[in-house]
Amino acid sequence: MKTVYAFNPITRLYQGEVQLGEGDLSPLEPGVFLIPAGCVEVVPPSHDQSEFLEWGDGAWVVKKIPEPIQEPAEAPLTQEQLLARFTAAIQSRLDGLARSRHYDNILSACSYAASAVAKFKAEGQACVNLRDSTWAAAYAILEQVNSGQRPLPDDLADIEADLPALEWPQ
Repeated sequence: MKTVYAFNPITRLYQGEVQLGEGDLSPLEPGVFLIPAGCVEVVPPSHDQSEFLEWGDGAWVVKKIPEPIQEPAEAPLTQEQLLARFTAAIQSRLDGLARSRHYDNILSACSYAASAVAKFKAEGQACVNLRDSTWAAAYAILEQVNSGQRPLPDDLADIEADLPALEWPQ
């Protein structure tokens, strides 16, 4: 048995010990082991968890593991960004209702309020009513935010109970 020390042939990083056995003996030179590629007989130096070993120029080199790069913390959102997120969430909620009946968005659905087809007219008017009542509730929430009565919601789920239920006419 013979111990050799393996390294990755591309990165040159130490991979560990390899035990050679009788199958690794040279058929031409009795008692001589054939050392596999990517292995050396040089015993690696000791190192701690903050270091790694690299094979280069016939010797093991101890290197420090670099400190991870700290990503800069995200800046808190500005009031304008929070307001934009809030209004986009309200609009998305309304557009989602319209898409559930295959309209492009809430504006498209509202345009059917003047339709000659009773079903479309009823759905269009329902969308007009829901759009108006939803935005009225959203602006009331914003007035409470501006007067300091409540914080600007982080998520639509925080105010879902304050908004009208999105229901289609029967």
